[in-house]
Amino acid sequence: MPDPRVGSEPVAQHPNWGRVPEPFVALIRAFTEEVRAGEDKLRSIPWPSDVGDAEPRLVAALEATERVQAASRDLRSALSAYAHKIHQPRPRVGAIAEAQNTSTQGLIRRYTNQVEDSVRALIDGGATIEHLTSAFTSLTPERARSIIDINLGAPTGIEVGPLVFPGTPAAARSSSSDEQL
Repeated sequence: MPDPRVGSEPVAQHPNWGRVPEPFVALIRAFTEEVRAGEDKLRSIPWPSDVGDAEPRLVAALEATERVQAASRDLRSALSAYAHKIHQPRPRVGAIAEAQNTSTQGLIRRYTNQVEDSVRALIDGGATIEHLTSAFTSLTPERARSIIDINLGAPTGIEVGPLVFPGTPAAARSSSSDEQL
């Protein structure tokens, strides 16, 4: 029986059903690595118990917090746009909204048209560094280039495997689908 979210063709005729493109996976991993780096920085700040000038530590903590927040915001924005507008089959809008503690009407404020366009361009192979860095403030030009290079088959130093969302038929899964972000 055909899946109504896919169209009239059976799922077996959709080889990318439930798969997330490698460039998008690389984008998501870039954000998660940035969050992790900011968290590591926060954990590494020494907070002595004696009296002293705390300004350098407070400034470092605030910078690291900003880094985590920017990457988290970009991560949520990219995932929201992808799940809501791009991935096939599309997840239920209610589930996407609920996962973010928002309403279905509030979901569209979780990302901009620029974010959606940049994600589409990345997946389609037409993204530029400017596309990505203007849509995602936490990406450096160097990191954007390494993500774009995945589409071109260039060595990037980023190891990427397909992500498979829950609900994907077992026949569509690969052995690399169990990878963690």
